[in-house]
Amino acid sequence: MTEENKTKSSEEHWIKTIALESFQPELVISGFAIFTTFSLIYYITNASNYWYLNGNYSIVSTISLIEIYMQLAMVSLFLNFVIHFMLRTLWVGMIGLISVFPNGINREKLRNSDHFNDQLLNEFPDIKNFTLQLDKICSVIFAFSCSIAGIFISISFLLCVIILCTVLLVSLFPDTFLEASRYIPLAIISLVFVPTILIGILNIKKIRDKSWVKKVHYPLHKGIMKVLYLFFYKPAIYIQYTFNTNVEFKKMQMVFLTYFIFVAVAIFAFKGIQDNHSLESALNKGNKSESILNAKHYLDQNKPNQYIGYPIIQSTQITSDQLVLFIPYYGRQKTTLDQLYGSFSKTDEADRKKRNINYKTHTKDQLSQYYQLFLDSIPVSNPDFLWYTHENKNEKGIISYLPIDHLSKGKHILRIEKERTEKEKEEEKTTVHAIIPFWIGED
Repeated sequence: MTEENKTKSSEEHWIKTIALESFQPELVISGFAIFTTFSLIYYITNASNYWYLNGNYSIVSTISLIEIYMQLAMVSLFLNFVIHFMLRTLWVGMIGLISVFPNGINREKLRNSDHFNDQLLNEFPDIKNFTLQLDKICSVIFAFSCSIAGIFISISFLLCVIILCTVLLVSLFPDTFLEASRYIPLAIISLVFVPTILIGILNIKKIRDKSWVKKVHYPLHKGIMKVLYLFFYKPAIYIQYTFNTNVEFKKMQMVFLTYFIFVAVAIFAFKGIQDNHSLESALNKGNKSESILNAKHYLDQNKPNQYIGYPIIQSTQITSDQLVLFIPYYGRQKTTLDQLYGSFSKTDEADRKKRNINYKTHTKDQLSQYYQLFLDSIPVSNPDFLWYTHENKNEKGIISYLPIDHLSKGKHILRIEKERTEKEKEEEKTTVHAIIPFWIGED
């Protein structure tokens, strides 16, 4: 045996030994991945909510796109590792069964007719072979899951870099990049699809053997894959082309189609789980009709941990002599407030804490001018607003205790209007921010 054959034989023996013992770390990794991905779904939602509330209007669509991508990634990984964990656990159970009953089904002790037994054993002939196939399936799913994880992490890192660069450019050169930043989602989608389409075109039989295509095809493929996969470039390519060259194309199509349908169904299921934590559902348009009750405007009807996205009072039925009104404040509103009432004048005071207090006072005064309150169409003169951090999910905002002891029993309407910018006036947007019906009854 030559030295090369000895090395090859040694490598094969090593790989087989590792494969036989790999199920233990696989189960540990899958269990950890299941816990991590399930937890990350909520962290991603919270991070997206923060940017949505406090970021510039121009990057809201970009943040939404990245949130959808990240949630798709987490749900896909969660499902992959759950399936792997279940099948690998089944495999461990089958190994235990074989160790006790190595011959599998004992035909001599079957209590059915010979015809039935023939069909049964024809379908289930060898428990060892079934267990071996199950092992191979588990290994393939684990490799696929790890590959997908690497690709998602790489692309997520790339997306975060794009977001940070966008925020930096918009902050430094607002006039130049503010409008252009609205097209970032299209640019991100193009970054993924255009290169893929281009590589596919260069692989068409009619042109792929041309000299200029031979020069650019692989270098272009390599460059694009390195940008997308970053530090997972080599394992991703190995796994991708191992699948492509060892699995029938039609079978692969059916597997991926089934997989993505399964993922789509799972995303809708996760969407239901996240309703209590979603900011998107909280930020639907506020109620604009006196004949409609919107549960989002009443604290006692708010779902647990649901973000407060619009003005809210304590209940539909008020038994006290005060109406407690909380209006949430979003960092992205600051641009509008500064346009209407002027920005905060920075001072040379060395005391940072005092500067922060002055800044918050200035913003509170802006909000007091921005919102106008009406009780049964009668303006509420000089409502006393205070900064407040709501205990619900620590939402920042302003709170006011409106006296209502002069109102009669029965139905009343709280209407909240807001001042419009010149652009909003040109677009003829309504001044009504929210209409909140409530009833005064006996304590």
